[in-house]
Amino acid sequence: MAWLALRSVRSSRPFLRVLTQRRFASNDQFQTIKPFSEIPGPKGLPILGSLLDVARTIKKAGDDNYFHQQLLKYGPIVKITTPGKPFVVIGTPEAAAKMFRAEGKYPSRGEIEDKMTWILEKNNIPNNLGFTKGEEWKRIRSSASKQIVPRRVANYTPGLCEIGDVFVEYIRRKRRPDGYLEDVYSALMKWAFQGIGYMTFGEKMDTFDESRKDLLEFQDATIKFMNSIVDVTYGAPLYKLFPTKGYRDFVNGSNYILEYGMYL
Repeated sequence: MAWLALRSVRSSRPFLRVLTQRRFASNDQFQTIKPFSEIPGPKGLPILGSLLDVARTIKKAGDDNYFHQQLLKYGPIVKITTPGKPFVVIGTPEAAAKMFRAEGKYPSRGEIEDKMTWILEKNNIPNNLGFTKGEEWKRIRSSASKQIVPRRVANYTPGLCEIGDVFVEYIRRKRRPDGYLEDVYSALMKWAFQGIGYMTFGEKMDTFDESRKDLLEFQDATIKFMNSIVDVTYGAPLYKLFPTKGYRDFVNGSNYILEYGMYL
């Protein structure tokens, strides 16, 4: 996979995924730029679009299966129509790279910045790189870029290797005699959380150690925080009327991450 984020891949979560397990088409198939209206994809029904097919497939086989099928059928860039706004699924690293390079000086992710900023300001929580935009995003991004140059990132390699070794040892302990690991999702979340935590805070947070209740709570709050971003962004804005679950998880996760960072 191109990236591994701390977010769930269960049932009805994502609306945008970069899938790179295999090549769905050759590079020359997306050399010519076409208007948005000509992006291939399932036609769907009037008003509902492909919503029923998406929900049906996700319920049976998971979201990756549905998007995987569409990429195999239509090529590396697919447009999916649902009530509200259509969304696009990118299926190769090359196509994703072209998309990111075309974003311009101030990239935008649609409504996510406005929605998350509204919640953060309402709860007096400082905004961050993930939800700012325009000149403010550029300022923070430029400052952050200085910390992730190859020379500095290389300094984290030994620690990340140790985290990987602990991950492998954990799998060896937990797998069945036939080699099958029953809860691979939780294992991957622990590994990803530790790697990202080490890069962010410079601390090794061993959530494979079940006695570290504080770290396990932090990990759980972070995963719920990542999931809540999708829930709030693509769900109805009911959070403006009352604190929905996504709203509560986002606020709780934001506070948890901020407080933990200040503690360190």
